[in-house]
Amino acid sequence: MPEGQIPIQPVENPILCSPYKEPDQHWLYDTKTGIPSKAPGRRPASYWFKTERTGGAQRDLFAEEERDDLPLVNALREDVRRWRESGWENASETTKKLLRHWWR
Repeated sequence: MPEGQIPIQPVENPILCSPYKEPDQHWLYDTKTGIPSKAPGRRPASYWFKTERTGGAQRDLFAEEERDDLPLVNALREDVRRWRESGWENASETTKKLLRHWWR
C-alpha cells in the first residue's frame, strides 16, 4: 500500500440490512482514518473512480479517488418507494396479486 494511504478497516458483520426490505442503514468510512461507522438510511447510489492530478509545479503525479453520484438511480429508488407505499397505485390487479405473492 502506498505511503500515506489509510486502509479501510474491515467490519465483523458487513451486511446490515435484510434482503427483503429497503436498506435502512449502511457503513460510512471516515476518509481520514478509514474507520467505519453505521449511518442511517440507504446509501445514495454513486461510484468511485481514480483520477490523476498534477502536484505542485507539475512535479509529481498522484491518484486521487473521487465520487460521482447517480441521480437517475436515486430518483428511481425514491419513485419506487413512493409507489410501493401507495399500494402499487395504477398497477393492474394481476400485477398487484403477483407483487403480494412475492412479498409473502
